[in-house]
Amino acid sequence: MTDSVLVSEVSEDSLLVSWRLAAGELPSPRLAQLIGGLGQYLASTYAAQILNVIPAYNTLLVQRKVLGITAAELTDAIQQWLIEYSPHARAVPHCHQIAVWYDISVAPDLVALCALHRLTESQLVELHTEPEYTVFAVGFQPGFAYLGYVDERLQTPRHASFRAEVAAGSVAIADRQTAIYPSASPGGWQVIGRTPTPPNHGQFSAGDTVRFIAIDRAEYLKLGGLV
Repeated sequence: MTDSVLVSEVSEDSLLVSWRLAAGELPSPRLAQLIGGLGQYLASTYAAQILNVIPAYNTLLVQRKVLGITAAELTDAIQQWLIEYSPHARAVPHCHQIAVWYDISVAPDLVALCALHRLTESQLVELHTEPEYTVFAVGFQPGFAYLGYVDERLQTPRHASFRAEVAAGSVAIADRQTAIYPSASPGGWQVIGRTPTPPNHGQFSAGDTVRFIAIDRAEYLKLGGLV
């Protein structure tokens, strides 16, 4: 596993662990679990020496306390973990079930995406709820998880310009990714539904899995959803 990984010093206090991918290769759920596992190991084992770990699709940024641990010591720890633990990792990812109401009243792009992809609303909902998605990264805003991958029949680019505000809990698509807006913010993703329970900071970790469960208006309101 270590021959496909590069550990490099990118600033005075940060290391970047990068997994090499072939041209056109998409990061796999297995890779997301490895990155998440390494991040959790470093954050717990070196809690007094590390400031932050930031997982992404095929990288892990590790910010250290300069006086707490040297770059060489941290690099050795990372490489040792990769040698000893990665080939035998059997961690079961945490699975989140997210209730979503797919309806034009909370999903401004639902009708347009159905027309674009020549789908009925029920077909679009079925395609979006069928996969088990993997959390590949968390960023943009606290709790915003980048999930992959949507069915190719739903692949849709971002809007050319941002909306001034996307409602908290909005479930949206951008290319082969899908995500949930944890709080109201500007955004350019294609909104196809809304969950009554927006995610909180720290809810998702790299390597977790997510399943969307379609609900109706009554259940959405019962769970505290806003229209």
